[in-house]
Amino acid sequence: MKILYLCTSIDNDLKKQVKALRNASAEVDILDIIEYKLIYDNGKKIYVRPKSKYKLLEYFYVLDEINEYLRRKEIFDYLDEYDVVHVYKSSQYAMNLKEKIQDISLKYVITPNELFPKDSSNLRDFFKDSAKFFFSDELLMIKFNHFFGYKDKSILLYNPIDYFVKYDQIDSQLLDKLKEYLSIDDNKITLFCHFSGSYLRQKALLKSIVNLTIEIKKATTFLLYFDNDNEKFNKELVDFLEYIRLDYVVINTNMTKEQIAMMIKLSQASIFIDYSIDNDIFLTSLYAKNHVFVYNPNDIEKFFRKHSIFIDNFVQFQYYFIQDERNKKIYQELYNKNREKMYELFHPQSYSDKFLSLILEVTNGG
Repeated sequence: MKILYLCTSIDNDLKKQVKALRNASAEVDILDIIEYKLIYDNGKKIYVRPKSKYKLLEYFYVLDEINEYLRRKEIFDYLDEYDVVHVYKSSQYAMNLKEKIQDISLKYVITPNELFPKDSSNLRDFFKDSAKFFFSDELLMIKFNHFFGYKDKSILLYNPIDYFVKYDQIDSQLLDKLKEYLSIDDNKITLFCHFSGSYLRQKALLKSIVNLTIEIKKATTFLLYFDNDNEKFNKELVDFLEYIRLDYVVINTNMTKEQIAMMIKLSQASIFIDYSIDNDIFLTSLYAKNHVFVYNPNDIEKFFRKHSIFIDNFVQFQYYFIQDERNKKIYQELYNKNREKMYELFHPQSYSDKFLSLILEVTNGG
């Protein structure tokens, strides 16, 4: 399967998608039509901006835009044929290049921009011939369908999460060495705490942990991850810990994804302030079958309610320590279901399987 991503910038979501597809043996090239940059599947990168044939046009803004458009058209003369072109958040530019896109591929699909381009006959015509529309945000898909239609062509496909693969690849011997290095007691419950957001919210969570019963604190090792770019916040929170009797480890914010995944795997439970669908570490804790608590929630996002994903409120934390055997079995079933749902929705393998099957359907005339 040979795919060209046509974009105006290479964001993190695009990188994740391309990585998942390449790992599934798809050949994926990327063309950034703003920077005139072509990144081949083998990693080779070239800049393909043709020389201007109309030098005079460069001195007038409106005419220069026409000049750039003519240059973009020329790029396609140097491209191979593809099974499909994926127009990724670049409809405002790609719609004027429709004929050129169809010269290199019989089919194209679109991931619409977060902000829809200004409606026009060219845009409508471009959308009309798209085989599929891909969304990672349900609300955006609903809005798009409301404005443009194409409900039958719209596919909700969440972006893959790299942490899941890092988690799957953790070596058990390495994990044992890390546990030994951190002096984590196997007889205690290990709790991963993800601090983020405002200083006041983080301080409030830390105080709530401090105010837990002595029995709970004695039975727990707290892995504290202050995920904040504000070094002053982080230092004040760490300083606060110096005066507290608590079995804790402060996790370095410069840790790699592999190391963070290892910390989650060491834990049986997790606490989060940020419990949004955009928090990859939160979703990884659900994938890890941790008992996940959210601190002081106003509401749980519709996404989690819709998929019946089990998340507990931090106020219930004390009950985690008094589960009987029957409750433990019930909770284990809930954790297993969480993992299955996380795999289906966010695992890179699941993403590539779904995406490629849909593209195969498209290229076979579906």
